[in-house]
Amino acid sequence: GSRIERGIQAATRKFGLVSAMAPWNAAIKQFVGVIGQTRMLQGIEKLAAGKATAKEIEYLAAGGIDSNMAGRIAEQFKAHGVKDGDVWWAATEGWTDRQAVESFRAMLVRDVDRIIITPGQDRPLWMSSEIGRLIGQFKSFSIAAMQLIVIAGLQQRDGATLSGIIMM
Repeated sequence: GSRIERGIQAATRKFGLVSAMAPWNAAIKQFVGVIGQTRMLQGIEKLAAGKATAKEIEYLAAGGIDSNMAGRIAEQFKAHGVKDGDVWWAATEGWTDRQAVESFRAMLVRDVDRIIITPGQDRPLWMSSEIGRLIGQFKSFSIAAMQLIVIAGLQQRDGATLSGIIMM
């Protein structure tokens, strides 16, 4: 790009650090990841034991985890995971089943990205250029939120979604 475009790109990258938005977003994603992995592991353990509710089965299926994969993940968690009170740590770095690790991590990333809105492909195409990013940097969140929260929330119709919308 031109000198002006490179300058705009550098300013846009540094804005997240100067405004503390980037560290804040990273900390909140880590917090949600801990809560998310606990919820996932509890549902996976129930599904592997044949005691999962229809809502838990639907939640795990949306993340690509069926009863077969749930059994494999539950086995890995039993061997390597840690239950620390109400928090369950997957400790996937010790797992020996690579496909189980990939499935678990993919669902966790999907869950975190669904809960903590990070604008990506949900923005209009004109916001993909450097000048478009600069002009639309404060609008990209609201556009992504409409796609990821409101529309998805209307489809789910559950208490967790209602609670999240109220907290916003």
